[in-house]
Amino acid sequence: MAVKTSQPNTVTRLGILLIAGLFLSAFITVSVCATPPPPGVRVLYLLPDLGNINSSVRDYLYVTDDPVPVFPNLSRYHAYQNILYKKTGVHYVSEVWLFTDGNDFTTQWELLITYLASHGTVSNTTLDVTPELSQFSIYPKAIEYYQIRQIPAIEYKSNITSGYFININDYIITYYGVAAPDRLDESTTILKTLIMSTVLEYVGNPSPPRPPFNPLALLALSPSSLLWLMIIFVIVIGVLVFYREKK
Repeated sequence: MAVKTSQPNTVTRLGILLIAGLFLSAFITVSVCATPPPPGVRVLYLLPDLGNINSSVRDYLYVTDDPVPVFPNLSRYHAYQNILYKKTGVHYVSEVWLFTDGNDFTTQWELLITYLASHGTVSNTTLDVTPELSQFSIYPKAIEYYQIRQIPAIEYKSNITSGYFININDYIITYYGVAAPDRLDESTTILKTLIMSTVLEYVGNPSPPRPPFNPLALLALSPSSLLWLMIIFVIVIGVLVFYREKK
């Protein structure tokens, strides 16, 4: 007499599928979030983050499609931004170059300094962002959180643009400037506010604690979206199993 083996019922199968799906979605979410974004994405992190600036200034800042001053092509990983300060009509610009090799960074930094010296005036300076932290950050205790408030920079003045170059961790060069000659002195507060909005997270931190945006946004997917997609997938599989048994 043949022994009849019991088969798992539909509810049991659905339970197994659901648990497996949850574990799989959790694994996918952790794996994707833990993977460092590519250089082409990281270079965007150093552009001004207007969301970190309080409304007293932010409401007058508008990102435009206008071009920025042209500097040498330092790296394949390059990003820029042109911001109109509507209160004065002045355009502020930011450029970022990211390197994946320290020797390449050193070479390009030296070339940049040579270029700047031949197209304008260059001098060393230190930017104190303490006033901007206390007045223009959206975080009430920003002045207490950030211990680094003095930022070494290269001051650059030319008949096209004037501003500040900052290198970060020997792998990133940033420029924050005004797209007009002879406007640096009156524009320093806005420039330091733009610098404060992003750079402080990176100065002295090889691995910034939190990027301005989740790289998953490039795929229009968040960890919760992945979870819901996996749950929907499990439900669909469960329905197919159910109808198969009904047949």
